[in-house]
Order: sequence, then structure tokens, then C-alpha cells
Amino acid sequence: MDKQTYPVVNERALAPVSPKRLFGKAPRRSSTEVPVPMVGQCLVYRTHGQYTLDTANLPLDSATVVEAAHVSLVDITPDTEVPVEVPLPSKDGSFFTMRVTFLCTVEDPVEVVRAGGSNAAHMLTGYLRGHQRNFEIGLNYAIDHINDVRLKLSAQVRAYATVSPPGLQGMRTSLASVEVRTPDEVVEFQGKMRATQRDHAVRTEELTNSEMLDDLKERHQQRREQRGGTHLREMDAAQKEHERTELQRTAEAVGMDPFAVLTLAYTSGKIDAKEFADRAAAVREDEIAQDREDMRNRVQYDRQRDTQRWDAEREDLKQELEQRRIALDDQRRELAARNDFDRERERSRWDAEREDIKHQQEMQRRRELDHAEANREFERDLERARWEAERADRLQDAKWDREDRRLARESGFKEVEAKLEVLRELAKHGQLDMLNLRLDKFVNDLLGQRHTPTIESKESAETTAITASDDEPVDDDGEFDDEERNTKVEA
Repeated sequence: MDKQTYPVVNERALAPVSPKRLFGKAPRRSSTEVPVPMVGQCLVYRTHGQYTLDTANLPLDSATVVEAAHVSLVDITPDTEVPVEVPLPSKDGSFFTMRVTFLCTVEDPVEVVRAGGSNAAHMLTGYLRGHQRNFEIGLNYAIDHINDVRLKLSAQVRAYATVSPPGLQGMRTSLASVEVRTPDEVVEFQGKMRATQRDHAVRTEELTNSEMLDDLKERHQQRREQRGGTHLREMDAAQKEHERTELQRTAEAVGMDPFAVLTLAYTSGKIDAKEFADRAAAVREDEIAQDREDMRNRVQYDRQRDTQRWDAEREDLKQELEQRRIALDDQRRELAARNDFDRERERSRWDAEREDIKHQQEMQRRRELDHAEANREFERDLERARWEAERADRLQDAKWDREDRRLARESGFKEVEAKLEVLRELAKHGQLDMLNLRLDKFVNDLLGQRHTPTIESKESAETTAITASDDEPVDDDGEFDDEERNTKVEA
């Protein structure tokens, strides 16, 4: 089964429905033509270029459904996860796979269908590819520095989504998570490294246990030899004790007194008096010597036993201290390695945050510069428009002034023509002599009427001088030229 797209799960083109026949049933679409919406889904029909949302109230024989040419099934489930994967090149020619998950919610199904947003994953992929900084981060690291890349890309994508969030029409989109998948070659390499380390640990443990076993065997052999020597000495002492006991029993049999034995032997005639005395003295000396020897052996035995016990305890204590020292060294190295890793990770996070803040400040500065430049350009356009409006007003005023002067000039021409026509008529009928008329004064009066000086402001004069064209000559006094001023009077 193919994976469904989001937010448009399914869309179909609907064939036209046959019109209603006479005495036939009303036109109706088949249930197989229209997809059935499930929970969290809705239908959007396109009818004559208009989009209509089906809220489960439109039957199959309604005009909207019958006349529709297209139907779309839209998923409106809130906070739907949309994963997007983007491959990023690495420094050593391999690729990191960045997986970004967005939470999408359709707020306006009609707007989604109208905009053609049938696959949000494709649009979000284009959104992520539009941020070039993501690709630049991957080029700074080799494939085995995956943890550093994770920290950098997570901070970069979150900052990008905050500054420029994705805008999908009819949908609300938010960033959920940013992941960087571990490449297969790194997984295989790390697996081999872990297996090698485990084998090394097993072999190290075996060697350690073998050495400890040899040490235990050696100590056990030494203790057994010590116990053997002790046993022999104890046997010798026991033998002597047994002999003494037997002798004492014999002595007890004869009265528990060596002198009684000698006395018994002396009285029995076995020894004489001198021998009795010598033997009695010898017996006394032997007893004293034996007691002294026994005491010496006992003291030597106790001293040797204490010395062996002290040596065994000192050796055990030395072994225990050595094992503790090795364990402390291992813990110290492990703690130092963990501290170095934590410091490196914290430094990487700080570098990423500092880089993001610097980038955001640069973007803010560029926006401020663009805004200031736009304001200056707007002010220049506004000033140019005002100047153009004033110039147009001045041109229009100058045009109206020229039109007024032209009308006045034509009116003067007509008045002069009328007076001249009167003189012609009088001259034609021979009545010009009858009039008390001074011709030169009459001509000067005519010319005086045509000469109608006007007082213009400095601004009007400048405007007239600027806007006058070549086919409308103007004198310094703003009057007509000499040809228009001279008029011949016909007799």
C-alpha cells in the first residue's frame, strides 16, 4: 500500500452526471465516485471554479456534488507529524541526513486545495533547502564528527524557523524536532570499535584473573609449606612431650620422683653411691637443660609464627592497596575524559549560539539599513512628486496666461478692424473730410488701445519666459512684436 500524502490524502476528477430525463430520477452521483471521509478528514468540491467544503451535510444528489468536477479528501487532524529528510554534504565527500519533523494543522481546507498544497512534505523540503547555511555547516565537518553537526544544525534550523517560519497557505506549521541520522559507515565503524574494546577488556580481565590466580597459588603454596614446617616442629615437640610423659609415667610408677628411681636402683644394688650421686646431678641438670630448651623452642616457634603471620598480612595489605590505587587511577582517567567531553560539548554549543546570535544581528542590521534606504528613497520620490506637481501647476498657469493674452490680442485686433472698417466706409462715401478728425491722433489712439501693459509678478514673468515656445515670440515688455503693432489705414 502506497504511503498517503498530507494534507490532501486523495483527490479525484469527477465525470459529468447525465442530465435528468423526463419522468426520470434526479441526477445523483454513485458512492464509489466520492471518497468516504474518515475521522479527522473532510471533502472539498470544485464546482464551476468555486470551492465548497463538505461538512458531512451534502448528499450525493445535491447540486454541488452533482455539478462538481473535482473532489479532494483533506486530512484536518491537528498537530500531524510531517517528517522531512534533507541530505547535506560533509567535508570528506560523504553525506549527513538531516531529519526535521514539523507539526502541521489544516485551518482552512478550501485554501489548501485552492493553493494546490497537496503534499506538505515537498513544500517543507523546499523551505529547508532555501536556507543555504544548513549546507555550509555540513561542509565544515567530517562524517565522524556527527555530534558536533547535530548541535550546529539543531541551533541553526530552530533559529531559521523562528526568524522566517514556513508559510503554507491554509495551514499552521511549527517545528517539532531536528535530528541528524548516524551514517551507516559510522555505525559500522563504532560497532567494530565497541567489539574491539570488549575483546580487549575480556583479554585484559582474563590476564588479570590469571595473574591473580597465580599469586593465590603461590601464596597458598607458601602457606602450605609454612604449615608443613610448623607441623614437623609440632610433631617433634609432641614426640618429646610424649617421651617426657612416658618418662613421667615411669617415674610416677616408681613414686613420681627421679631420685626415687636412683634410690631404687641404689638400694637394689644396681649402682653405687658415687654413680647414684653423679646420676642424680645429671638428672637435675638434664631437667634444667630440657626445660630451658623447651622454653627456647616455644619462644622461637611463637616468634616465627607471628613473623609469618605478619608477613602474610603485610602482603595482603600491599595487594589490596595496589588494587585500590589501580581502581582510583581508572576512575580518575574516566572522570577526566568525561570532563573533557562535557567541556568540548559545552564549547560547541556556545560556539553555535554565538554564531546564531551574530547571524541574527547581521540580519537585523541589514534589515535596518534596507529600511533606512527605503525611507530615503520614499522621501526622494515624495519630493520629486511635489516638485513635478508644482512645475505642472506653473506650466498650467503660464499656459492660461498665454491664452488670456492671445484672447486679449484677438479682441484688440477685432476692435481695430471695426474702427478701420468704419473709416473705410466713411472714405468710400466721401465723408471723411466732413469729420473733424486728426488722423495721427486717431492712429495713436488705436495703437494706444492695443497697447495694454500688464503688471506681472516676478514669478509669472519667469514662468512665461521659461514656458514660451519658439512659435510664440515675446518681447522684453511682454507685448506684441512690431508687425502686429503697425497697422495701415486705407483711405
